[in-house]
Amino acid sequence: MVWKKMGLTDEQIQDYFGGPAFLAWVRMGNIRNWGGPLSSEWREAQANLQKKILERQRQMGMVGVLSAFSGRVPASLSSLFPSSNISQLTPWNEFQGNLTRDYVLQPSDPLYAEIGSLFISLQSSFFGSDHIYNTDTFNENTPPSNSPQFLSESSRSVYSAMSSADPEAIWLMQGWLFVNEKWFWQAPQIEAYVHGPPAGKLIILDLAADQDPIWMSTDSFYGVPYIWNMLHNYGGARALYGNLSLIASAPVLALHSPNSSMVGVGLTPEAIEHNPVIFELMCEMGWRSEQVDVDDWLSSYVVRRYGVNSTNAQEAWHILKDAVYTSTWQWAQRSMISQQPELKIPSYHLDWNATETIMSLRLLFIASSSFDQPQLQGQGTYLYDIVDLTRQVISNLFDDLHTLLANSYLLSSSPSRNSLSEIQSIGKMMIEMLQDLDVLLASNPNYLVGTWIEGAKAWASSPSESINFEFNARNQITLWGPNGEIDDYAAKAWSGLVGTYYVSRWQYFIDEIELAVSLNQSVDWNSYSKGAIQIGEQWCVDQSPFPSEPSDVDTLSTVYS
Repeated sequence: MVWKKMGLTDEQIQDYFGGPAFLAWVRMGNIRNWGGPLSSEWREAQANLQKKILERQRQMGMVGVLSAFSGRVPASLSSLFPSSNISQLTPWNEFQGNLTRDYVLQPSDPLYAEIGSLFISLQSSFFGSDHIYNTDTFNENTPPSNSPQFLSESSRSVYSAMSSADPEAIWLMQGWLFVNEKWFWQAPQIEAYVHGPPAGKLIILDLAADQDPIWMSTDSFYGVPYIWNMLHNYGGARALYGNLSLIASAPVLALHSPNSSMVGVGLTPEAIEHNPVIFELMCEMGWRSEQVDVDDWLSSYVVRRYGVNSTNAQEAWHILKDAVYTSTWQWAQRSMISQQPELKIPSYHLDWNATETIMSLRLLFIASSSFDQPQLQGQGTYLYDIVDLTRQVISNLFDDLHTLLANSYLLSSSPSRNSLSEIQSIGKMMIEMLQDLDVLLASNPNYLVGTWIEGAKAWASSPSESINFEFNARNQITLWGPNGEIDDYAAKAWSGLVGTYYVSRWQYFIDEIELAVSLNQSVDWNSYSKGAIQIGEQWCVDQSPFPSEPSDVDTLSTVYS
């Protein structure tokens, strides 16, 4: 509605958006025009859903946060207002052409205030307002100047655009920019930017306080109210990780620190539905004013989660607490299973204590035996955890096989080694392991790629839109872009995805290594990379259906075998 009132046509507005799986990054100004178009039917359905969400929130006494204008504009706006200060951002990651370099109107331009005020007014007329608005002007985008005066005026102008339409407006701002580009956001720049709006009119989300707390280096954001957040997860990476002791203490320490301006706690993950023990504890911290004894809390958690008190389950979880849930840096921890196959192990790979992880799985498995609590065999939360822990054990073992495979290839020129035989044997075990994992994941409703794809298609209002929405769903969890610009960022451990896409990639990788060794040559890695991307491209446009209901395979029998 805003852009039409500013004089733009539907066609001129369309490339401002992206597909539904990528809108978060569109709103941040990172990409544009990828995965679209968005139909008017889809936009209307989303607006109606938003109204229902806000209505329910308000019934429960919750405060709804709406959007505000960030400065992002359609490219065609510059032709209607040629004298306005509209510029293009730099490319984001590996995206090129008209898929990135978004157009941004500088907050100091008078047109910014006009659009920002119109945005709030039209939005409030449709959704109502609780007077709190979120917008982020420099999220993974470097400001054009590091002048404290420029930054202060910029944030002041952003808030003025809100308050001109809503005098009660409060700006809720993500603090990710201070984490993502620390080289730019030094103390003078941060202090100037957060003090641009009037006192009490800005709340900052210390977005990754569990990993990189900015409040500690800024004297509690120089007195500006902030919320301590646990980010924990990037891209929905499926792995067991987190830091229970930190979650149990850090928010309380921040609250009671000298000159603290902390006003709350929050969760800001890029995905949920993983590591429930971490989220369970974090959700309690808003009601706690003292640090939590993790051992006592975990003992209670096991009983609450399973409905019974199992000695073996208790022991399993306390082993996991020390072996897994002590990681302090949690950037995208994941197995090589879901990563583009290569010889080296990525720098963000986390080494689990494999022996203790296996021990905890054995204990958790025994917990449902006739010697302990057999009723657990039908308990959903127990079966979820059994699958997840087995998945982690398999992932650990797969990574070990990957290391053996890489070493066999690198040492293949040694005349004393029968590397081809070794590689063939290891490669066979790796593919069988992936196939076993896919069977296991298929036994539980929480680990199905079919659920993801069918959920995306359900929003479609036409056959062509259904095809595009399925492409969005497939592309986000694989190539994440037309050519693997940030491939596997949102990788998942889901049945169907493992059994087709990951098996195909790893088989291709193993075949290329076997062929090179058999010919006494080196792998042509450039050619290999192109072939791997082609596998992803083919998977993204494939429309073969996947089950959205679990298989008839018995989970516990599969784990045992």
